[in-house]
Amino acid sequence: MGHHSDRRQVLLEKETKLAAYQLQENIKLRQDLRAKRDAKPAPADHSDLCNQVGWLWFRINLIPIWTWLLRVVVGFGYAPQRAAYWAIGVITVATLFYMATYNFGGMVPSAAVVLVSDGWQASMAAAPDMSAQHWLQTDAGLHYERFSALAFAADVFIPLIDFGQESTWSATTAKGAASIGFVAYWATWFIKISGWFITALGAAAITGIIRRD
Repeated sequence: MGHHSDRRQVLLEKETKLAAYQLQENIKLRQDLRAKRDAKPAPADHSDLCNQVGWLWFRINLIPIWTWLLRVVVGFGYAPQRAAYWAIGVITVATLFYMATYNFGGMVPSAAVVLVSDGWQASMAAAPDMSAQHWLQTDAGLHYERFSALAFAADVFIPLIDFGQESTWSATTAKGAASIGFVAYWATWFIKISGWFITALGAAAITGIIRRD
């Protein structure tokens, strides 16, 4: 068991050093191509050199980002458990954030029938900053699903699984860009995208889709 763990660590380090070496080689090659391009070659050669320089710019600036993500999220496929650690970490932070958002009045029921009801309008008038909490104490609100920050965070982060929270609650932007609800609305999209990305990489590492030589 220990030897297997050591082997994975060695392979991970190998992939890290290989990625750094390839980056330096690409930088060197780009410098050489730019020198040839600036030497005023024939028009046809100049166009080809420009295309090669542009492609190398992509490889130098964007591929390292992808390589870094592969390393930290799943260890190039040799440490798929890292995806689980990331998932737990993101859901934990999101839970605390959504709990604060709810406590500051930034979460509201998302059901259209609730938002147009007389009861909700009355709660908005009586407690504009804490409308959801006020409405939940009314006869209609007592029968509505309670808000759970943990379940909501998991609902947003984990794709293809419905815990019922995201369909019944949402962050409100009604109080403007300076409100916590506005921040939560956009943070939800970031958490959702990171959920798709982390779970997809984790699944790819577990199933061996990410190459593990």
